[in-house]
Amino acid sequence: MVQAVCFEPIELALVVIEPVIVVCSRVGEALPWIGASYHWQRVRRSDRILPTPGTDGEIDSRLDLLLLEGNGGRVRASRSLHLPEDFLGVLNEAILEQSRYTYDPGEERRVMDSLLRRCPSPASLVAQASAKAHLVD
Repeated sequence: MVQAVCFEPIELALVVIEPVIVVCSRVGEALPWIGASYHWQRVRRSDRILPTPGTDGEIDSRLDLLLLEGNGGRVRASRSLHLPEDFLGVLNEAILEQSRYTYDPGEERRVMDSLLRRCPSPASLVAQASAKAHLVD
């Protein structure tokens, strides 16, 4: 798995169905598609940084990929990649849109439940992506 994280292509897919953002990823053939939801209001206030609209090229597009041990969280491998501008634009716009609304955990859960009923597997979720990226060094 360390070899895969360090050297194999990384694929990302972004599913945006307001108010839900799901980031899906796959690492080569070693790690299959997996998804994780994101909501700006669930980020600790001190860590919240909104993307600034209209600053293409000035936004840090770096993505740090870490492989952690399940027991203790020691970093086993890391890799720094850059998100393509089009993927980053869709992600930033989705985050800005989330930040404009009052957070309603019940609504988030209803939308997520509906999405998971329609897309029961990670591959079917990826098929609904608003943006995709294939990252290589």
